[in-house]
Amino acid sequence: VVGGISFYERAEVKDLLAYLKAALNLRDSISLLRIINSPPRGIGLTTVRKLQEIALESGGSFWDAILRALENNLFSTRAAAALQGFRALMEELQQLVSQGNLSDVLSTLLERIQYTELLDKEGTPEAYGRIENIQELLNAAADSREREESVAEFLDHAALVSDTDSYEEGTAITLMTLHSAKGLEFPVVILGGLEEGLLPHSRSLLNAQALEEERRLCYVGMTRAQDLLILTRARARRHYGYQLLEPSPPSRFWSEIPPHLIEDWSRPSAALSPERVYEYEPAEPTRVRSEDPARNVRGHFRLAEAQADASQGANASGARLRPGSRVRHEKYGYGTVLRREGNGDQTKLTVSFPGVGVKKLIERYAGLEKV
Repeated sequence: VVGGISFYERAEVKDLLAYLKAALNLRDSISLLRIINSPPRGIGLTTVRKLQEIALESGGSFWDAILRALENNLFSTRAAAALQGFRALMEELQQLVSQGNLSDVLSTLLERIQYTELLDKEGTPEAYGRIENIQELLNAAADSREREESVAEFLDHAALVSDTDSYEEGTAITLMTLHSAKGLEFPVVILGGLEEGLLPHSRSLLNAQALEEERRLCYVGMTRAQDLLILTRARARRHYGYQLLEPSPPSRFWSEIPPHLIEDWSRPSAALSPERVYEYEPAEPTRVRSEDPARNVRGHFRLAEAQADASQGANASGARLRPGSRVRHEKYGYGTVLRREGNGDQTKLTVSFPGVGVKKLIERYAGLEKV
């Protein structure tokens, strides 16, 4: 891994994994010390040091020190209340972990500690990046649930991946960002995630200058290939750990590649969801031999309306709005759906309205008209 920190070594990911480890074993003092005031809950350094002293004197764990301090009223009312809240949270997580549902544990944890809300209030690019990492961890938890892994097995897998990332001898595959790839060349380059909202990134869609920079970055990535360039995208992705896959609109950059340079090696596959939201559009098998490094670009799919939507019409009350759908709002005008979260009456849509901004709306009450 070049130009970045391993996913499982990022602070926000390590925090959430520490909560899981502590919930599995409340006498894991290292994990408890990491999370006791992360995010801040009013348990300061003085309180933590006092608890460590109690643990040393009694020969017990850090968790035993917390219980002893609360039973003997060793702290002020404010500190005691914060410790009591932390104790209640960990006991609740312990009970959830015993039931073996990793997705529920993480969802409950994020709801209780309001980690993403605190990051969202920061409003910085770094904070948004950390939120995306948390969302990816939720997606990993959902995948783990499908594999019927226990919480302990998921943590073992995360530890194994983290250890593997540090091994470099004889590495056959190098993972790097587009910025890190500038000035380098490789025989084979795989450029993944060519989806609207990823490349170009969702935060650049309303800014012409930022969008142009995303286009330049895409070009940089493509021209790193000496012999073979493979472009890929996911037809559908999980969002916020949601169990059902949501369709991912193809990047606008696909349409900017000259068609004669594209060789489609995609294969039709079984339905990704009960609604079969994508249709495979076959391409004539062609092999264009030129000196252009983009000559072996792969893959092109056409987003198709789900049959369920087609039968209901394209009005606001009947059609299910998906990422990539064009909509009209009475107040904000025309926009594009970037993300869909949740299900039923509480379904939330993230919609980009040019000239207005990105808005989060509850689908049921938004009054959006599909266009």
